[in-house]
Amino acid sequence: MAKNSTLISGFGGQGVLLFGSILAEAGAALGKWVSFLPAYGPEARGGTAFCTTIISDTQIISPLIDNTDNLVALNNPAAERFLPKLKAGGTLLLNSSLVPNLPHTDGYHVYKLPASQLAEGIGSPRCLNMLCLGALLKVKNLAPLSLVKNVIRDMLGEERKDLIELNFKALELGYNYF
Repeated sequence: MAKNSTLISGFGGQGVLLFGSILAEAGAALGKWVSFLPAYGPEARGGTAFCTTIISDTQIISPLIDNTDNLVALNNPAAERFLPKLKAGGTLLLNSSLVPNLPHTDGYHVYKLPASQLAEGIGSPRCLNMLCLGALLKVKNLAPLSLVKNVIRDMLGEERKDLIELNFKALELGYNYF
């Protein structure tokens, strides 16, 4: 992997920024150069939130990207807004529970994960971001699952210990889906 960029998008509250920060921390733990650029603002109140994460073998000149290698869309408005930023031949990971049919996906590697439905099935709609992170790790081989679990454990810490196992379960379910 010389350089790999991922744009993660969804509604505020879907864990978009946590997803991106975990991915960036995993890249750093691998000894790679990383960039994490979150978007803040009205997104926190239900609008479209997004962030970009770059993992690279070489120094990153700018965290800004015109086109991304990977797009993770957790809802339909995010998919429609950011699909034009996906490189030809790029990877598109869709939460198919909220993005059932997205037109114009020819020329991309499309993975449909019913993340919202699967999250409900394991008892927490809030862990759909970890389902998608697990799936992205599998299809793009960005970092080992065990390393990402260590990052999650470190980021959540002792005060949120009760969420660690749930997040691990969601991560593994997403990873094993494809």
